[in-house]
Amino acid sequence: MKVELKELKGCGRELRIEVEKEKVEKEFKNLYSNLERKAEIPGFRPGKVPTSVIKTRFSEEIKREVFDKLAPSSCFAAMKEKDISSVIAPIISEINLKEDTLSYKAYLEVAPQVNLGNYTGLVIKKEKRAIKKEEINKALEEWARRDPKISQAALNLEERKALKERIKKQLELQESLGERKEEEREILKLLRENSNLEAPSVFVAQHLQSLVRENLSKLDLKGKTEKEVEKIARDLEEKLRNGVREEVEFFFILKEIAKKEKIEVSEEELKEAISDIAKLNKGEPEELRKRLEETGRLEELRNQLRQNKVLDFVRGRAKILWKPEKKIVLA
Repeated sequence: MKVELKELKGCGRELRIEVEKEKVEKEFKNLYSNLERKAEIPGFRPGKVPTSVIKTRFSEEIKREVFDKLAPSSCFAAMKEKDISSVIAPIISEINLKEDTLSYKAYLEVAPQVNLGNYTGLVIKKEKRAIKKEEINKALEEWARRDPKISQAALNLEERKALKERIKKQLELQESLGERKEEEREILKLLRENSNLEAPSVFVAQHLQSLVRENLSKLDLKGKTEKEVEKIARDLEEKLRNGVREEVEFFFILKEIAKKEKIEVSEEELKEAISDIAKLNKGEPEELRKRLEETGRLEELRNQLRQNKVLDFVRGRAKILWKPEKKIVLA
């Protein structure tokens, strides 16, 4: 097999692949032989169909089958030979297929080179926040308005005190979760500012289209014309574009930190996460794992867990700079 590798702009790579003549001839010969035995064509007895008729009748189907059999294996072998991996499925073009020839081009994208800046000792600015009595009272009034039982209980001094304590704990938990999300946003922002990389363009575009389709599937599009749906899709694409590029950049930055710090997700941690998700959805862990494997989302879950571990690692080594206290505004 003849293989040529060409580096393109950014993360793009191009493989020019020419499969061995003997392999191509063998595949055509095998298919012809198989069809001669099995093809049912009016005017010919089974097993007696001439090769010339087979070639004329099934020319396109045979070519497609030969290509589908030889292209994936030859592309994989070419990538292995050139020691290259791709973050996208190879995009095939310029196919030249005859009975003794198969050559084509495969476009690939490699993971970007990430020049990491500082990721330990990051300074995170946070606001000191405290749960105020008026916030608790306001929440209690809202609870009482929605639930007559709580409204009645609130009239009793002891029960009112207990209700306020419950509300305070709930608000503190809500505040803690909000702080964590805010810290993550700040960390990701700083990591992106400190690092330098060029996200793979096709990888970003494919991820964007996948997200657009996912969002479209959640919308009620009954009665919409094809043009109206296309307009909605374009608007979604424009709205999501910048966020998707940032998400892709975060993915490769966090992956690079994980590589440098040898942060991995153990099989036990993966099992625990699957068990938690299954419990939340009242399902069985084994069934959930099988579905994740079948849909190719098990690796996606592993990546998410690894990202969470990296964020915890960076957060644990960050410095907190407190801002003046700010009053909580309840949603």
